[in-house]
Amino acid sequence: MHAEKPNTFTDPSLPFDIGYHPDLYDDKARIVYEIKPLDWYSSHMEYCVAQLSGYMHFKKAAGLFLLYVDGGFTGCRMPFVKTWDELKEIALKSWETRTMVEAV
Repeated sequence: MHAEKPNTFTDPSLPFDIGYHPDLYDDKARIVYEIKPLDWYSSHMEYCVAQLSGYMHFKKAAGLFLLYVDGGFTGCRMPFVKTWDELKEIALKSWETRTMVEAV
């Protein structure tokens, strides 16, 4: 398992590339790990699931959350995985919003 360096994912149907940086990656087991505090994960689950779903898609890997709990960690499987079509829609909306703000 090793800390991941920043990467870029390109999809010809998007007008931009997606930069991403998972916390840890086990290339032998093909598992992407994302580390979050339990409280933050619990109150931002949609964001966390979208983030790890993207990493899973980009790395063609399974994914697990490692959650800070009482001074230690616990593993947490994905409650559900977003499809690439759902992730593309989120990315496009975010890009359009940023583009509109920059134009103002």
